Amino acid sequence: MKIFDYFPRDYRGYCVEAGAYDGIFFSQTITLESLGWNCLCIEPNPKVYPRLIKNRKLCLPYALSDKNEPNVRFEVYYSDASGFAGMSSFHPSDKMIASFSYTEEPEIFYVTAKTLDDCLNEVKFPKVDYVCLDIEGWELTALKGFSLEYWKPTLLQIENIFASLELRDYLKDKGYTFIEMYGHDDIYIRNSDAR
Repeated sequence: MKIFDYFPRDYRGYCVEAGAYDGIFFSQTITLESLGWNCLCIEPNPKVYPRLIKNRKLCLPYALSDKNEPNVRFEVYYSDASGFAGMSSFHPSDKMIASFSYTEEPEIFYVTAKTLDDCLNEVKFPKVDYVCLDIEGWELTALKGFSLEYWKPTLLQIENIFASLELRDYLKDKGYTFIEMYGHDDIYIRNSDAR
């Protein structure tokens, strides 16, 4: 697991995974939770959330954004007839939609949007060490609702399918160094001299 390149094996920290789906499928944090980390899983898809709360210890049913807002339109695209939600988002870009294949028109829900700051305060996390965002092109918007200067996470794993320089520049300005691309995700580490 990539995370262990940045934390000692015996470290027990705090982490967040947004776009957690059922908490098992492609989960970046389930191993950490099994090792004693405090893990917050965030997933707004109302069809998947019941499975998430069965599989994981600490969960919230929100879509991350840069502001708190009730009743936000949320689209879920299914990748095959089995009902697997291949992508879900406020409104994916045409480029994002074209990069995947779907069986039908999206299902529409209305969900609550929250900032990551408010989510962390709601669960009373004293700190956060590692953040993983996989929210289909809305990562930068979510980061704008997250006070990096206050929380100072050591490691960020941010989905960046199209290698957005805007995202990389934003995090550079916030004191984070882009380390590498891991699959579709950018890995960033906090600069030791960042405020």
